[in-house]
Amino acid sequence: MIGADLKEYERIAVELALNPEKLAAVRAKLVANNETSPLFNVALFTRHFERGLEMMWNNFEAGQPPKDLTVPILD
Repeated sequence: MIGADLKEYERIAVELALNPEKLAAVRAKLVANNETSPLFNVALFTRHFERGLEMMWNNFEAGQPPKDLTVPILD
């Protein structure tokens, strides 16, 4: 589903549009993974995003210049 460039992305989109069976298989995989994949866990993403914002704010309040941050893994 990921193309290296716009041309590859277009090729994938056309392939799926012209191949209903393949499109159905992709949809079925997405539905099956919806409950178990972290990609679809909006609550967990939100907690990580909020923690990152908190870390940035703490860095700012400490008078530090902007820096790269690594948000620890949360449950």
